[in-house]
Amino acid sequence: MRRAPDAWRGKLRWWSDLGIDKTVLLRTLHAAIVERSGRKMRLTQKIDYQSIHRAKRALRQAAPLIGFLKTEYLAGGPPDLLIGEEIERVVQRHIDRLAHRERRPLGRRADPRLEKLISRLLQLLRALGQSRKRSWREIHELLVLAGYEKSEVTREKIRHIDRKLGRIRPQPDPLLMKMLLTPPARRSRRR
Repeated sequence: MRRAPDAWRGKLRWWSDLGIDKTVLLRTLHAAIVERSGRKMRLTQKIDYQSIHRAKRALRQAAPLIGFLKTEYLAGGPPDLLIGEEIERVVQRHIDRLAHRERRPLGRRADPRLEKLISRLLQLLRALGQSRKRSWREIHELLVLAGYEKSEVTREKIRHIDRKLGRIRPQPDPLLMKMLLTPPARRSRRR
């Protein structure tokens, strides 16, 4: 919204004239952008092997204490939950999290969350009677305004997602329709 406020105003007017709630649309776009930046960060993140090694060594060194604690029950917890087992499980989960790094898929496939967002917007626009080409253009312009790179959301990629969606052609999600459509009383009459 901070970049090109006039362009945003015009674009949001077009979406609201269709009957789509602007605030929910903006929240949906914001959530997608936050997820996208988190995914980019995870893709560029390097695995810290030194931290993994330190955590594994600490777990090995604490083995006698953990062994002793495996005989004690966790106070206030379920009767079958032993303190030592819980400590061991938590440390192992921490090590697994340190060792896990999201891999970039082969073929530079689009972000699955972006595909989901585009498919939902396509379903919504098609349910509202918009043509395919108009839907592709409007979604492309909206996502570029929202901060996606033009190479990341080309009309060709949107068309590809639409074609893939066309093979299965699910009915628009009723919950999505309720969420995004403004109530008829608040809906603008201009078209």
